[in-house]
Amino acid sequence: MDEALVQLGQELDAGREQLKENLHLLRPIMILPFYGYGSDTYVYLKGRVIEKDKKQNDGQEEHALEQSLSMLRRFALSAIPNIRLSVAFAGQQQEVETDKEGYFEVEFNTETPINYKETGYTVQLKLLERKTDEDAMEAEGRIFVPQDDARFGVVSDIDDTVLVANATSTLGQLKRTLLQDAQERSPFPGIASLLQVLKGRNNPLVYVSSGQWNLYSFLVSFMEAHHIPKGPILLRDHGSENEEDDKRQHKLEQIRAVLRTYPRLSFILIGDSGKDDPEIYRQVSQEFPDQVKCIYIRDVTEDGRAKEVQEICRQVEQQDVQMLLVKDSVAAAEHAFKHGYISLEQLHQVQEAQRQEQRSKEE
Repeated sequence: MDEALVQLGQELDAGREQLKENLHLLRPIMILPFYGYGSDTYVYLKGRVIEKDKKQNDGQEEHALEQSLSMLRRFALSAIPNIRLSVAFAGQQQEVETDKEGYFEVEFNTETPINYKETGYTVQLKLLERKTDEDAMEAEGRIFVPQDDARFGVVSDIDDTVLVANATSTLGQLKRTLLQDAQERSPFPGIASLLQVLKGRNNPLVYVSSGQWNLYSFLVSFMEAHHIPKGPILLRDHGSENEEDDKRQHKLEQIRAVLRTYPRLSFILIGDSGKDDPEIYRQVSQEFPDQVKCIYIRDVTEDGRAKEVQEICRQVEQQDVQMLLVKDSVAAAEHAFKHGYISLEQLHQVQEAQRQEQRSKEE
């Protein structure tokens, strides 16, 4: 049902944009770059071209109703398909075109190491055609690049791992975001602190979700509101007829891309015991046995599924990779401390954060 509505929304969106343009009702358009990532020889960036929200608050604080209305406006804005952009980075320039949903992506590969002191951590974007006289023709995309002292990387799921219950389900998320603003949505107690200590000063932290890209702004707002550390968020394009297979394949491909980008780093994978994460992470550990440090699976399901996950844990451990079914953030932090991934002080930070957040949740 969700996928049928998404498909209908795509068709309506394309028709709406064309109708608005024909009737001269299209608002000024803008480039919305998503936070990208890179290495010493590679850069990846994705973004979207959409109408500008004329009531955008320019960083001013919004109350709950205002945030809900902002979210509704964001869903109603037209995406701009088949528009050309120029993308420049480190002396290279590419021309790309948005797809039918207004999305674009670009990759830069270099034969020699990129000197980020000279290039900076930004990608320059420019529209090559106008829709209105007031279009925002240029934008700047930012990328994360770990320094040489990075010890390991972290890949984390979002739904039921960071954010409670179906945050990235299309219908479920839409209902919730119209009723709850980003500050009211609930993260799991201690998760922000756990991710922060694992990220440390410079370890790469990448979020992977089966939610679709039109949820990006909400997820960024949610993470900022709850002090969840910043990192690239890799979401999903529109689905296929077999949505569940599409979601699984998306996550797997995104994680593969991240690990291939940082071949010298091993990664901690964090997910939940729902439908797919244990199976996906098992596959990742089989394909990249030297790059998976350990796997933390938050236990969010009933006993029947827990038994399945425990069996997957045993299979993964045969590859000399630990997959742990953990009850909360502290349990993961205790394991991380025991194996030297975080310090005793950082363990205490997670314990105190979870205690305070749990108490606040119960009040």
